[in-house]
Amino acid sequence: MSDNLRTVVQENSRNLLSIPSWVLQIPTITRLSLRKNNISLVPTDIAQLSQLKRLDLSENQLYSIPAEVGVLTGLEILQLAANHISALPRTLGKCINLQILDVKANKLTALPHFFTRLVALRQLDASHNVISSKKSGLLPAEADGPLDSLWQLTSLVSLSLDGNNLQRLPANIAQLTNIERLSLANCGLPALPSHLCALVKMKQLFLSDNSFDRLPKLIGNMLFLQELDCDDTPLWDLPATMGRCSNLTRLRLSNCPLNWPLLELVMQVKCFLLLTFHT
Repeated sequence: MSDNLRTVVQENSRNLLSIPSWVLQIPTITRLSLRKNNISLVPTDIAQLSQLKRLDLSENQLYSIPAEVGVLTGLEILQLAANHISALPRTLGKCINLQILDVKANKLTALPHFFTRLVALRQLDASHNVISSKKSGLLPAEADGPLDSLWQLTSLVSLSLDGNNLQRLPANIAQLTNIERLSLANCGLPALPSHLCALVKMKQLFLSDNSFDRLPKLIGNMLFLQELDCDDTPLWDLPATMGRCSNLTRLRLSNCPLNWPLLELVMQVKCFLLLTFHT
């Protein structure tokens, strides 16, 4: 196939220091993968790849992304995990067809307001960044904070915020009405608010390595919940309302100081338990 007709380019793990110039001269590319290299700069010529739908620059040495990425309005998947990015360009908000955004393991301190324009976004992974409620009052209960745009992404089906020091969840998390998978492991959460249980489409909820010691009674409203991970938390009791979670098949309670005998747990929740008692 002629280079001018290529649609997929994969140059992974090649120890590249920059994006090859020949790649930027193939306007027909729809999928470009350059993960696991040592690329430190994305040239402005990336805008020439006008048909690009998937771009993977994970595990490189990037500190920023050029504004020209906003020209790639057909982009559906953008993977930037494991770099050193501290901010995303405002022009990314023009990528209104973006469905999957992976920015985990970077240096982001907040998620920008232009996210409100990403109306097609279904999966967002911003885990293991440096987002903190202690900085600039992030995630307040009622305020215009740097993460407010997140709660307006009502098309989201999957959201991962693991490893960020969130400490609390605001009431407007209930706006994410289509969420089916939510991961908040190691987020410094001392308590779980009842409005979390308004996410009634939830199927997978990952809450391990936090400091809450009980679950909200309204968790019984999550009728579609299939998997709940509370490993390594000081959880000592389960609300009786969990008996309504009839689709729950996996409950992870390793290293929790539960005061219920195992048999009673099984009868109460009626699910398969992955359980190790705290000693």
